[in-house]
Amino acid sequence: MISVLILKSLNHRAMSFLMSYSSDGDAGFFW
Repeated sequence: MISVLILKSLNHRAMSFLMSYSSDGDAGFFW
């Protein structure tokens, strides 16, 4: 159960990272 929550959290971070990277270019790497 907890592992599922962690995976969802990581997936959310990954999506946020990709959207940030696509909109901000290299700045996306530095959050």
